[in-house]
Amino acid sequence: MTGSVYFGRMRPIYSVAELLVRHSQTRGQQIAFSGPGREVSYADLAARTGRIAGYLASAGLAHAGRVAIVLGSRIEAVESTLAITRAAAIGVPLDPRSSEAELADALADSGARMVVTDGQRLGRVRAAAGEGTVIVVVAPDVPEGCLRYEDLAERDAPRPAPDDLGLDEPAWLHYT
Repeated sequence: MTGSVYFGRMRPIYSVAELLVRHSQTRGQQIAFSGPGREVSYADLAARTGRIAGYLASAGLAHAGRVAIVLGSRIEAVESTLAITRAAAIGVPLDPRSSEAELADALADSGARMVVTDGQRLGRVRAAAGEGTVIVVVAPDVPEGCLRYEDLAERDAPRPAPDDLGLDEPAWLHYT
């Protein structure tokens, strides 16, 4: 981790990764987020995002690489956002209601080479994504050529989360 920064007598400023790990240690079993049919504790959130981040880093995602998120309001959207930050990459949250053309423009402009989406939006994302784009799908059954989100979140990653995004480095690229 990058370490906290102190400004005079003020409290330290922590990175997102540091806050996530600290919360997992101090509030472990408290619920961090809940959604339809699912809850995630701070401890589980730290573990799951760490595994996803480790996978992203081991899959060749470069420091400051871009990963698009095309999901509605769900826990996996939060997990993905945090995992991308823990992988020292830049998250590109896109409107899940975007048309195929809007997605294609945003993906090309952002340079995102990975996309996290769900089964409902997969057709539009696949049509909009460029050749070689890695697509991670939040769904029980995933088509060939895509990665299953839960496999990344539940299985041990080939390496730990880098957790080295600097406090002054960009973390998100938003389109309006």
